[in-house]
Amino acid sequence: QEAWTQYQAAADSFRQECFGKLAAYFAVPLKIFNSEMEIPEAISEVVSAELALIEAHEGYVSSPLFNAYDEDYSQYKPRGHYTLSEELEQYFKAMMWHGRQTFVLKDSWGIPRPELTGAALALVYMMENISEGGEMWTYWNNIYIPTVFFVGKADDLLPQDYWDFANLYFE
Repeated sequence: QEAWTQYQAAADSFRQECFGKLAAYFAVPLKIFNSEMEIPEAISEVVSAELALIEAHEGYVSSPLFNAYDEDYSQYKPRGHYTLSEELEQYFKAMMWHGRQTFVLKDSWGIPRPELTGAALALVYMMENISEGGEMWTYWNNIYIPTVFFVGKADDLLPQDYWDFANLYFE
């Protein structure tokens, strides 16, 4: 909701694009959990396209939202105990989405993607400003730290990396 609010309030087209990508990024798993959820018209086409690829789970395709790399949509096919209920299947797909999608600095062809970097910066902006006293960073760490224990540190840039960069150059 906050990403959509920021999209609507954006003062320029670049910020609007960044917050629009972020709103669509969050809308995909929300729609997985609630198929009746209404998606704003400006992002509904790309959200529907992502959901169709997730449901088809047929292999490598360029992500309609990110359009920066080929995503292996076969990874979204629930397996193991996640097939025991609809809720577990939904959880599997939503967590797979959040675990696999990346706000890259450059696409697969080496071309800078400022709108994706901008969306990542918009995300950390919201993490810092949506709650009092850094509450969102606590939530992030409560998820990330146990994950590091089980699978190791992330290879991708983390929200803290973007926040540190933003503070270094934009304070």
